[in-house]
Amino acid sequence: MIIRIVILIGTFITYCVQAQNTSAPAGTVSIPYTQTCPTTITFTMTDCPLGGQGCAIDYLGDGNFLAASTGATFNYTTPGVYTIRIQIGANPVQETLHLEILPDTPPAFDLYSCNGHLVQVNITDTQFSQYIIDYDAGPDANVATGSALPYSYGVAVNDQPISVRGDMPNCPANTKTIDVVAATPARDITQLNVTPDNTIVLDLEQDPAFDNVLYQLETIGTPALPNQSVYNTDQINLPSFDPDNEYYCFRLGKTDPCTGDPPVYTNTLCSASLHVATQNNNNQITWTTNTMGGLIDFSIEKNPGDPLPNQAAATSQYNDMDIRCGTDYTYRLVSNYPGGYKSFSKSHTVTAISTDVPITINNVSTVVNDNAVDLHWFPDANFTPSLYTIYKSPSFASIGTSAAATLTDPEYNTQLDMCYQIGYDDVCGNTSALSTPVCPLKLTGSLEDDNSVTLYWTPYTGWSNNVNSYVVQRYNVNGTLLSSVDVGQSTTYNDPDNADDEQLIFYRIVAQPNDPLVTASVSNELRIIKSNRIAYPSAFVPNSTIEQNRTFRVVAKEQYNVAFEMQIFNRWGELLFATTNIEEGWDGTYKGNKMPEGTYVFIAKFTDQAGRTLKHSGNVVLLRK
Repeated sequence: MIIRIVILIGTFITYCVQAQNTSAPAGTVSIPYTQTCPTTITFTMTDCPLGGQGCAIDYLGDGNFLAASTGATFNYTTPGVYTIRIQIGANPVQETLHLEILPDTPPAFDLYSCNGHLVQVNITDTQFSQYIIDYDAGPDANVATGSALPYSYGVAVNDQPISVRGDMPNCPANTKTIDVVAATPARDITQLNVTPDNTIVLDLEQDPAFDNVLYQLETIGTPALPNQSVYNTDQINLPSFDPDNEYYCFRLGKTDPCTGDPPVYTNTLCSASLHVATQNNNNQITWTTNTMGGLIDFSIEKNPGDPLPNQAAATSQYNDMDIRCGTDYTYRLVSNYPGGYKSFSKSHTVTAISTDVPITINNVSTVVNDNAVDLHWFPDANFTPSLYTIYKSPSFASIGTSAAATLTDPEYNTQLDMCYQIGYDDVCGNTSALSTPVCPLKLTGSLEDDNSVTLYWTPYTGWSNNVNSYVVQRYNVNGTLLSSVDVGQSTTYNDPDNADDEQLIFYRIVAQPNDPLVTASVSNELRIIKSNRIAYPSAFVPNSTIEQNRTFRVVAKEQYNVAFEMQIFNRWGELLFATTNIEEGWDGTYKGNKMPEGTYVFIAKFTDQAGRTLKHSGNVVLLRK
């Protein structure tokens, strides 16, 4: 059996008793109330009994009279003060009543748990002068606005209903439930967060056991704020702080409104005032806070980037050197407390700066293609270029800009001495010195009498670690690499005539850098057409003992020729011999008959691998022994 005890017997229970509200001046009409919440009112009329004639009531005082007799009813729903007028029979004298309809909103109140199975009701509503509290055990209590005397249930009770209503007829009650407990729990602040609008948000330990327990939020130190009551919430928002210049410490105390004992405080969390200043190549992070509450250490969040190393509780500064100028960095300080509780400062964003002069571009590679040259280079990883500017000799005027580390000059000319220099501005607005002149490889060459090729090229400049070696590459007309010869540091090369089946040869020089991270540079392409080396005798002897002298034929590098035609004529222009076989010669006969000694005319036409048509003509002497 549950025993419920009301403590403080001085609480008296009274009820609002209203006399009949009678009309003036004669008192011939009456109603039960002068004040009530919305309800249906019954009118009693002594001069207009049931079934009588000639009586009317203006229920709302708006001049709208309705026929009525005793027992008439009207439903009042809208709060307000009404002057009710009654006309009795044919008597022009009217009776009046005054009635106040009160709001039917259930009254607001707070319900607190206290130690020792006590509960406390605090009525915050102000609609009524008196309220009735129903504890669902024992007599009701009648109180004014404010706190009622503590009520003891004597034992623990789950979901105990308690209702409050205004002490007026027909007024609705507001009912809440509460767990009656032997002891109320203390509560921690689990997280503090400072928002961009300078609001401090406190997250509280969550559990149903904290419902209906009254807590007191207290600030510690300077500036101090008035204590605030905390009731039935898991989060506290405190606006209009100055977290950039001040830090604030908070603790939550459990209060007992039933006994008035001093609050019992639990943990403490403090905000931190964070500042970030930009310096050359580093962001200086400083903060001020209080180490109370068992502060363990600090974490520093960084975006972009990984979190910075944790800092001891005694520190108040950290210099972030891992930055890139022109980049926006956002920092937030996290104060770490026992239990995994944390305090987050307001975030601060800065743009990193640097006044360092960017390192000069010193590794530029070039590739020459027809009448253009492609330049590409390798910027230092410690600087972020925003725009490159390229200059060209002889005046080294600017020929353009590039956001990427590459540029093509479509007006390069191997017949002229053209070199380049490159400079850039980094994202911090600092300007580099110009690179040393970058001079592409220029390849020239000549065909020698023996069909060998002599190549010449200019030394390549543009790399800080210079050239390791030059490689001569030889290609055929189809672009197939025929040979690749490393000639070391030499800038000349003689290519012997040992590719007898290739008349059209293409050469390129490739400069190989000493730095393995730098790409090679390539010269222009040199096209060489080797000579057919055509030869023929001035005379021949068909009956010679030397076989080569018995016929007349034109000698050439036959592998260079894709077509051949030769004709022999006498002095009168008569065609004596024709052939398309370069191996076939004229034996001095015509239709099986030996031609006499004398001078004859020959015409020879060749089409070579280079697509050229070559025509040779001349005289040859036929001799007979």
